[in-house]
Amino acid sequence: MRLLIEIEVRFGEFVLSVNESLTLDGVTALFGPSGSGKTTLLRCIAGLEPRAEGRIEADDQAWLDSKAGVSLPAHHRMAGMVFQQALLFPHLSVRKNLLYGWRRRGQRPGPDFSEVLDALRLAPLLEQRENELSGGEMQRVALGRVLLSAPRMLLLDEPLAAQDERRKAEILPYLKRTIREFQLPVVYVSHAVDEVMPMASRVLHMDSGRLQSSAAARVSGGTAFGAILLGATLQRQLDSRLAVFCVGNAEVIAFLDSDTPNAREVLLAVEPRDLVIATGKTDAPLNAGAMDCTVRSIGEDETSGNLVLELAAGSSSFRLEHSFARHSDTVLRVGQKIRVLLTQPARVASPIVQSGTGRDSA
Repeated sequence: MRLLIEIEVRFGEFVLSVNESLTLDGVTALFGPSGSGKTTLLRCIAGLEPRAEGRIEADDQAWLDSKAGVSLPAHHRMAGMVFQQALLFPHLSVRKNLLYGWRRRGQRPGPDFSEVLDALRLAPLLEQRENELSGGEMQRVALGRVLLSAPRMLLLDEPLAAQDERRKAEILPYLKRTIREFQLPVVYVSHAVDEVMPMASRVLHMDSGRLQSSAAARVSGGTAFGAILLGATLQRQLDSRLAVFCVGNAEVIAFLDSDTPNAREVLLAVEPRDLVIATGKTDAPLNAGAMDCTVRSIGEDETSGNLVLELAAGSSSFRLEHSFARHSDTVLRVGQKIRVLLTQPARVASPIVQSGTGRDSA
């Protein structure tokens, strides 16, 4: 599917502004910090965002054209969206929830009822209601209902975010099987790199309402699962295995492979355990560089009591848990400039092409 997106959405001080033409096949992973506009973008594509202005075309069919007065309703766009919460009809059985999706397809060809039951292992649940289902089972039913509506594409808005680790492990194999068996283009929003990267064929990175970069999803030299992704520019090669990259105004060292020297713009994968916040004197070894960051928000992990910081470095934003508790003598505040040290080299996750060109980004 070819998707043209030239839209703007304004609410409050936030502006979502996207100008992209994408070829969507396989799984497109959409990453970015909270509040960057990822869900709003999915809602615009699905036809659920009334404030969207501009143009959206799917294979040359106009879904939205504000100037021409065209705004195709969601059920005619056939972009099936699965949310964090399953949003099942609680008064209906699983069977009737699924049949609701089946009836919405009309005469459009799509998966058979039995195919969806088999792929998501839903047959044993057919007579149960929402209050009898686990969180993972509810998400499987929600996904099945969308599939039975015969969508042209799937939009997954952090479908596992509301699940604990055990439930995620339960539903993820079903999700992977569904994507593989039904061969629909998927846009998958998530904060969990390890959740999406094994399935992704490309990566989009969003920040402050804009698509910053896109990438072919390739992890070199090992795994980037659970890693922080940072946009970077190649500066110079140190030897056959290492190079210096620029993240914002700072230089960091990263491992590379034979493909990396051909790509000036890259996404670096950094393991959180390899980052140390320098709020004062530190004995941490500094052998891979440092990043100058700005504190964008400060939260607290309810279990550990540690600070959870959202930091901006260059064009990238990421979350990092800090081991200092709130009662520590160290004071961190929103807007503060801090240094984050890398104790180990990063890895190149994938080459990227800057967005905003109006060309295919993959």
